[in-house]
Amino acid sequence: MHNLFLVCPDCHLEQIIRKEFGSDSIFLTALGAVFSLNTFEYVEIVNQTIVMEAIKHIYIVNDFSCMFLQNATKNRITFDSIIGKSLYNLVNANRSILEAFPDQDKQLIKLAELNIILQGKQLLEAPFIGTKVKQREIELSGLIYNRKINTFKSLQVHF
Repeated sequence: MHNLFLVCPDCHLEQIIRKEFGSDSIFLTALGAVFSLNTFEYVEIVNQTIVMEAIKHIYIVNDFSCMFLQNATKNRITFDSIIGKSLYNLVNANRSILEAFPDQDKQLIKLAELNIILQGKQLLEAPFIGTKVKQREIELSGLIYNRKINTFKSLQVHF
């Protein structure tokens, strides 16, 4: 039984996660940890990974110092990509929530939480995967990494 971590490749968290969660950790990557779970082909690949690797826990991981999250809070993102559109929409839909935090780090942590919740909802809606989570065959959680103090904060993804 393995844990599957959905991470941003640009954050280089794989070794940190292995140290914390074990060497048998499996990774799938997408920029900003924004996964394209709206295409059947991609969902099928994720599901095959879950089945072949006997995944029992999926963690959606965001490093709040991720360049993509930082750029999104500063409105410096391109809209011609899945990540750009997703983070742009997430920031705009939650602008008042994010602006309630005067501290940049707290804004980024909140954006990371919102991104994890969004990705979790998409996983729950995905064919095969959502059913496994709802039937409790697989656990689904979020992790926010704080690079400044080298810690993970756990975040429950509810359904």
